Amino acid sequence: MSANIQSQTMPNYRIQVLLKNGEIREGTSDELLWDMGLKESHFWTKSIGWDELQRTKYAAILLKENFPQVEKVRILDPEGKEL
Repeated sequence: MSANIQSQTMPNYRIQVLLKNGEIREGTSDELLWDMGLKESHFWTKSIGWDELQRTKYAAILLKENFPQVEKVRILDPEGKEL
């Protein structure tokens, strides 16, 4: 049973952000939104009950729309391939 719980809590999808200065950041939706400064976002309440892919796609949109320094946002599957 613990393996099942662990698989549900482990991040499977990641976001990779290319900034206009050439820096690349990668992390889960929660990590990147927090690190980029979107701490007061409605993301955490709006996405309650969503599956991880829905949350990741929504976070990617928020990153692109809210941060002018973001050049490109990619969603990566568990194997690291772009969706």
